[in-house]
Amino acid sequence: MHRTIVVTIPVRNPGKTPRTVTFDAGSLIEVTQDGLQHVVVAETVTDSLDPGEKKDIRVRGYCLNHNLSWPDKASGKLTKLTFTGLVGSQNQVWQATAQPDTSVDRMSQIRRELRREMGSLLSLDDLRILTADLGETELRFENIPGETLILKCHELVEGCLRLDILPELLTMLRELRPRSVVFDHIAKEVNAPIPTGVP
Repeated sequence: MHRTIVVTIPVRNPGKTPRTVTFDAGSLIEVTQDGLQHVVVAETVTDSLDPGEKKDIRVRGYCLNHNLSWPDKASGKLTKLTFTGLVGSQNQVWQATAQPDTSVDRMSQIRRELRREMGSLLSLDDLRILTADLGETELRFENIPGETLILKCHELVEGCLRLDILPELLTMLRELRPRSVVFDHIAKEVNAPIPTGVP
């Protein structure tokens, strides 16, 4: 296996319902130790937290700098940045930073933000209602692959993109969770119709 650094990230669920936390491959972690300001997550890690639960989640990643004397373990926090290069090995990460891709794939960011927010705010029952209201046979709850809420959210978002009905999904999400800043921001970005009763 390629050499990776293990980063421990403290997370907590302040809400009253269970929450799924996902650290996607390519996400950037800000590490607290000097000389390891950023680490790229090598493999996606998903974990669940009960209401009020605190947990240390360990992820494996590659350093962005060329200092090979990094420690085997570190602690850090997730940033909002995403590394767009290949993350299959330490050398791939270094090559990509030497020749960075300056293009920003906003749709990839929207997918990620939307999936995370849906996984945090919705239940499986909410998803059943949403998929029924969408009225697409392909996107009915029982037809969506995945065993967990976060996987079904991912497949639903991808299906809506394929069928060009993401604005309709976002309108329904804003109706269901009108206080979500993420749903509101993305809905405005993709020109989703404003639902009745939502400012």
